[in-house]
Amino acid sequence: MFREKATIYDVAEKAGVSIATVSRVLNGKDKVSEKTKNKVTQAANELGFQFRQNANPSGINSTTILMCVSNLTNPFNVSVIEGARKSALQHGFDLMILQLGTHYKTLEQYEELTKKQDYAGIIMLNPVRDSSLVLELGKKRPVVMCSEYILHDDLSFVSVDDYTATKTVIKYLLSTGRQKIGLLNGALDYKFSQNREKGYRDALSEAGITVNEAWISHIYSFDFSLAGTYATHLLSQADRPNAIFAISDVFAAAAIKAAKKLGLNVPQDVSVVGFDNMDISLVCDPAITTVRQPSFQIGFQSCELLIEKIKRPDAETKHLLLDTELIIRESTLETGITGL
Repeated sequence: MFREKATIYDVAEKAGVSIATVSRVLNGKDKVSEKTKNKVTQAANELGFQFRQNANPSGINSTTILMCVSNLTNPFNVSVIEGARKSALQHGFDLMILQLGTHYKTLEQYEELTKKQDYAGIIMLNPVRDSSLVLELGKKRPVVMCSEYILHDDLSFVSVDDYTATKTVIKYLLSTGRQKIGLLNGALDYKFSQNREKGYRDALSEAGITVNEAWISHIYSFDFSLAGTYATHLLSQADRPNAIFAISDVFAAAAIKAAKKLGLNVPQDVSVVGFDNMDISLVCDPAITTVRQPSFQIGFQSCELLIEKIKRPDAETKHLLLDTELIIRESTLETGITGL
């Protein structure tokens, strides 16, 4: 009995082989025994699966997933990639990482990438603002947005609620008596930077505190030295903040080093909060109060959603916002009591 919209997964299951083996047979790549080749061919024929070059998505023949990344200097991205890689391997896929920066802005640029190699699907860990671009790209192969996302009914994504997490941070700092709060933010090309800055501004506004624009920095690279320069400038002002919210632990660690160089004590003179809960937040002295976001799970779940779409082109669109947690440590606790 023929099955409608048979996929490479159906062929693999019926033939009792892996999807990688099916792909090799269909593409004529690598050596496959005649017995295995016959099993795959027979299963494909019985299911009505017809191999077509670049068939997508129901007849997809590639076992490679493309993951587009803005940069590899951010430790958060590295952890996300590892999560995606774990999921891909469990399902028999290879994960290809491509660093695009932030300059890929047109559909033509992305289509040029897919001409060089066929991909089963794409995970976008890079910032894209044009929903029509992603929707058009998704017509040719499944796409899932990861961390960076566009809120659209037809676009699946996995991320966290950066806005709410940031408001929690600012409210916490206010509760400790800090009202002069600076922000070390990233480039506003990124949605997380936009959402965290909005959370920062709204939390202060709701507390009746006027935002001091001189205390907001936009750092265009996840570079420790560059962040240190911005932090030094921020803390050298005659009217300086007595707390800093840094949108990454790298920036927070740089702020602590800058404070020490200026003769300021953390947290007595200036409290510092980071974001991500990376290893640097623990090895830094003092240990950094930070927001834990499940970076590995963000990558893992993004790949799981993508593979679901590859297997079932009619799979429903999903918007997943994973939980965050404020972890209070020494960089905001003058008593020295820490909590992990």
